[in-house]
Amino acid sequence: MSAAATLQKPETIRRRAVFVLPGYDPAPPRRYREIYRSEAAKQGEITGQSIGLSPVSRPAPFYGWQVSAQQAGRSTHSAHWILPWNDLVRSSMKAGIFGIYPLALRTGWTYLKGGALWALLRLRWQPMLAVFYPLAVLMGQVLVATAGAALGWQLAGWAGLALGLGASLAGAEYLRRQDSRTYIYYLLHLYAFAARNMARPNPDLARRMNALADQVQAALDDGVDEVLVVGHSLGAQLATDLLGDMLRDGRLNGPGHVALLTLGQVIPMMSFLPAAQRLRRNLRAVAASRRIFWLDVSSQADGGCFALADAAAVSGVAPQGAQNPLVISAAFADTVEGAETQRFFARHFQYYRAFARPENYDYFAITAGPLPLAARYAGRKNSPQCILKPFVRVQDGPDG
Repeated sequence: MSAAATLQKPETIRRRAVFVLPGYDPAPPRRYREIYRSEAAKQGEITGQSIGLSPVSRPAPFYGWQVSAQQAGRSTHSAHWILPWNDLVRSSMKAGIFGIYPLALRTGWTYLKGGALWALLRLRWQPMLAVFYPLAVLMGQVLVATAGAALGWQLAGWAGLALGLGASLAGAEYLRRQDSRTYIYYLLHLYAFAARNMARPNPDLARRMNALADQVQAALDDGVDEVLVVGHSLGAQLATDLLGDMLRDGRLNGPGHVALLTLGQVIPMMSFLPAAQRLRRNLRAVAASRRIFWLDVSSQADGGCFALADAAAVSGVAPQGAQNPLVISAAFADTVEGAETQRFFARHFQYYRAFARPENYDYFAITAGPLPLAARYAGRKNSPQCILKPFVRVQDGPDG
């Protein structure tokens, strides 16, 4: 099941519109611009591509910049737009030391009751450590608090009990304030948001997604040569829903190429949930589409994603003769110097960065170079480790 390029011959992209949907990240959009600026310069030293950034007028609620690139005598101009939802991420992360425990219980039950947790463990156990790690720490906090209170009661009665509980609360608060290092609260909030957004979509995020769909269609109406939608981590699910909804609504009209690039995706984390009917319909629509070329890039060195999993296939919704996605490995161990010694989240963000050996995957050639994504990967097949086996069989109603 590999995606075949729809082009008969490569075309030169002169104008491109890139729409980036970040993952569950409280950082502001300007961080992505700065990463792009600095990493493009590093990659250009290796590939010879010259990339310059300049400001661009920003239609609300988007954040953007203009990219002018030169490679092998060919010029390409790309408008880059980020869908900001970092404020929604921050507002969803307000559970304190008392609120985090019921949040953990509700989220754990959501993944347990429908069988999603066991299916995800069978698919790839590494990213599921992100679930068990914070749960184990919180369970440890409860045990320590209980032991401290019991010991205090035995030694000094009510005063000792109060002292033991007070020390436990102080320790829990200290751990919460260290979350930028431990990610305990962050990871629990991420899984909670993902599950909640499947059952009851966040209305503010839904409005921004609708506005983004209008911008995608406006770019096609404006005659750009390629519209490229990029989804990273949790943003891969948003990107799939964006294009799937547009397909099913009869949009994406215009002569320009339409491409989807998913990076370090965690789509099964949502698509395995019984409540994710809309996402599964959109996975099926995009997988079957001849209008969209979908490239999925991951690496087994990235423990924060479901590496090399065909999201439609493992979710049990890949149609017969599916066109998409083409699943390839970025092979960090072979293409990035020192990748295996980097921190967990550094690896998960590597897709946005320069590669020492970019022959297999080059984010800057894809987003600013002269070739359409489909032409760049014409003739490629899925990586040998690609996972195509269905892991869930949820019975949804008719597509709509």
